[in-house]
Amino acid sequence: MRELRPIQSEQVDAVVAGFRHHPSQLLISPTGTGKTVVITSIVDKARAGNVLVLAHREELVMQLWQTMTDAGIDVGIEMNTKTTLDQGLLSRPRVVVASVASITSGSRLEHVVTNPDHWSLTVIDEAHHAAAKSYRKILAHMFKNSSHKLLGVTATPDRMDKRSLLEIFDTVSHEYTLKQAMDDGYLVPIKYRVVEVKSIDLDQVRSTAGDLNKLEVSRIMGQEKHLHAVAEPTRELAAGKRAVIFCVSVDQATRLAEILNRAEPDSAVAVSGLTPADERQISFQQFSEGKIRYLCNCMIATEGWDCPECEVVVLARPTKSRALYAQMVGRGLRPLPDVLSSAGGSDGERRAAIASSDKPECLVLDFVGNCSKHRLANAFDLIEPDSGPRLNRAKRIAATKDEAVDLEDCLEEADESLEEDARQLEREREERRAVVRARVDFGSTVVDPFAVLDMDAPTLPSEDEALATDRQCDFLSKWKVDARFMRKSDATKLQREIFRRQKHGLCTIAQCRILKAYGVQDTEITKAKASELIDYYINGGKQSV
Repeated sequence: MRELRPIQSEQVDAVVAGFRHHPSQLLISPTGTGKTVVITSIVDKARAGNVLVLAHREELVMQLWQTMTDAGIDVGIEMNTKTTLDQGLLSRPRVVVASVASITSGSRLEHVVTNPDHWSLTVIDEAHHAAAKSYRKILAHMFKNSSHKLLGVTATPDRMDKRSLLEIFDTVSHEYTLKQAMDDGYLVPIKYRVVEVKSIDLDQVRSTAGDLNKLEVSRIMGQEKHLHAVAEPTRELAAGKRAVIFCVSVDQATRLAEILNRAEPDSAVAVSGLTPADERQISFQQFSEGKIRYLCNCMIATEGWDCPECEVVVLARPTKSRALYAQMVGRGLRPLPDVLSSAGGSDGERRAAIASSDKPECLVLDFVGNCSKHRLANAFDLIEPDSGPRLNRAKRIAATKDEAVDLEDCLEEADESLEEDARQLEREREERRAVVRARVDFGSTVVDPFAVLDMDAPTLPSEDEALATDRQCDFLSKWKVDARFMRKSDATKLQREIFRRQKHGLCTIAQCRILKAYGVQDTEITKAKASELIDYYINGGKQSV
């Protein structure tokens, strides 16, 4: 059995301890932190019974089987033509790794469901799929055995259909975040570059099952101009590094590879679910060996593919799904082979080893366009999942940079920017309060139009109330009223009073001010009458009406 990292030992211990109180648990750990090794260790410790390990992709099944075989575990495969379930219970391997599609088809399911007591533990890799009907069908039979245990392992517990995985699992036994993994020196840091393509307009794209409608996005991203808008910056910014490019459709992946190959012959290959498995493996191997630079893929490299040599992740498929975004970016975060094994035991030594290696970071190129209607996933979601002003400000800062940025640096700049905004807001509030105090101060030369017109006095603006709009300020300035520090609601009230006075021919604010100075309190006199009175007083008339 391979020696576990301290964090992996902590995860294994948490799961083992958790089973004392909870029959089903969820373990959360980022892509690239060795979840397969952790599963293998847990399966090895579950010596009291038989274990069924479920995965939804052939690559995942083979990866699990190989790791367990290398660890000396008696393990069989249930997938395609490979089967062990038709053997007798006594001769069957203690551990069976199975693809969900295979085990839920035909007689294979009967071999499982008719003997639920045979299985003491079910493990689900990429457990964010566990809410699917196929998984639930298996688990419903497994839990006919009252002592059965269930473990789900995933890097991305959030689902676009908003179904909580805690409908399936009783508790989260351990959660290890992407930021922790990078801080601990187990994953390389992210350098993030936003590449804006202004002609990409996603505002008219509908949402389907919580994400952008795949067909509509495919039509946009598959346009010739957008294919070139992805290919050219990728060639320039990747600068000789190996890049995996995530596409929304098979057609986009194929055509993007063609464009890249025209510019750099034999530099790109396209892979998808339609690519035969042996051809996919050849393409993955060539990419790993550096024989090709660009791996254009459609939903085939998001799970079950490990390639530490990948240095650049190109996101040419916009998504609202943080889980999908994390799966894509995670493909580039593994350090180069042997970098960590040669480092010391501390997190600082591991980070230093990564920084001095040939892959000190992973460049993430995020192609974006016009999208005010949808909130798209972005790299900052991976290290600070809770959206808020800080995250939104950091995202805007990154978008203004003409270079790849460090996520933490952008977050710090966002903090400074928000703090300056708060200071500026406080200065404006203090200025507003000073003006309001001056306006109502006894003996002040500033005349309050509300008092002049016998209207209810305005309320002192609070910190969170909207001030008069520019349009209101412009209008009221024509009536010699400074509304810059007036509440919007009071400005509206004053506007309506002015319109009423105009409609009924009543005296203006300026006329009222003059008449009030001469002791005339009646503000409902006509404009013509007010003019006569003003002339009367100016020409020496007595203060009586």
